[in-house]
Amino acid sequence: MRSVSEAYNSSSLPVPGMIPFSQSCDVRTLYFLISTLNASFQPDYDFSNAKSHEFSREPSYAFVASAIRTTMTRIRGDHFGSVESAMWKAVGEQVDLEKCEIYSYNPDLQSDPYSEEGNLWSLNYFFFDTKRKRIVFFSCRATSVSGLQSQDESGDYEEAPMMWDMEDELAMVF
Repeated sequence: MRSVSEAYNSSSLPVPGMIPFSQSCDVRTLYFLISTLNASFQPDYDFSNAKSHEFSREPSYAFVASAIRTTMTRIRGDHFGSVESAMWKAVGEQVDLEKCEIYSYNPDLQSDPYSEEGNLWSLNYFFFDTKRKRIVFFSCRATSVSGLQSQDESGDYEEAPMMWDMEDELAMVF
């Protein structure tokens, strides 16, 4: 397998000298990632037709942790900071964060399980510890208040309560 620097020469990159962060994954890893998606979203979704270009290898745990921290802090402010260390501790108990391979999942709209109306964005990361043979799937999404509304029998919308307890979410993930 070629290294990233061998696979890309600087003239083919949008910014000269930049090393691209994403790499495709091999067939075996793709199988594990798709199997993890299927187990996470069954029976509602089938990811058997997912393609390798929908998965990107991330450069490091520090890069991914920073991306998650930035996103979550913008949304939850200080509340995320109060649970962040517990979250990473729980993930770190399952996989070696510094040595695992990390992939993001960036599906097209037709195969995205979060593409229904009202969803604003999602984050999907796989922390793959090849030594322990474990994958932690980290998935988070934001839903608009209007997306949480439901129609009653008369056709009027009732507003669903906007509640989110990150500690409960973490308990469900692990």
